[in-house]
Amino acid sequence: MADGEAIGGSSFELDVSKTSISSQHQLIEAIHADLVSVASALLRRGGRKVSLHTHDLVGEAVVRILGSKSVSVNDRAHLLALVARTMRCVLIDEVRSQQTQKRKGQIITLITGHGTEGQAERVDLLCLDHALRRLKVLDPQRALLVELRYFGGMSIDDTAEALGISASSVRRSWKTARVWLHQAMAEDKASRVDG
Repeated sequence: MADGEAIGGSSFELDVSKTSISSQHQLIEAIHADLVSVASALLRRGGRKVSLHTHDLVGEAVVRILGSKSVSVNDRAHLLALVARTMRCVLIDEVRSQQTQKRKGQIITLITGHGTEGQAERVDLLCLDHALRRLKVLDPQRALLVELRYFGGMSIDDTAEALGISASSVRRSWKTARVWLHQAMAEDKASRVDG
């Protein structure tokens, strides 16, 4: 979808500080099905249940986005990328909260349907977040690619559009990022066991 392209009959531009509440509401309504789909997929992937429901995750992500004073979104891909990042933060905050209450880690199964022929991969969400933060320092674009694919459930083509690169570049970067993250997470787990 091109910059400024209409969704649901309205221009797809959102600057929270300059947009009326009714315009924000119309925009969120226009993409609500996509938001619910992404949230549902993220929550369904949980090995152990995160104590959030689909609409809670969507609502919390939307509230955080609209509550920000400096958000400016130009197109659908950009908005979905922002929502993916925000949902990731909401899930991580929830896992941290549960971990604080239970004093043990939360393992969540993330299934993207991309990359490993749809096989489920059990992932410690906090360990993944730590590795993603390290990757972001080294290669911000690959870290964003992982966010879009893992947390946003975006396809290769949608990710390519959001990042402004070719689909073949996304495939190569996705493969490289997965290998790097796997190694970084293994090192992180080993250091926690040794330390």
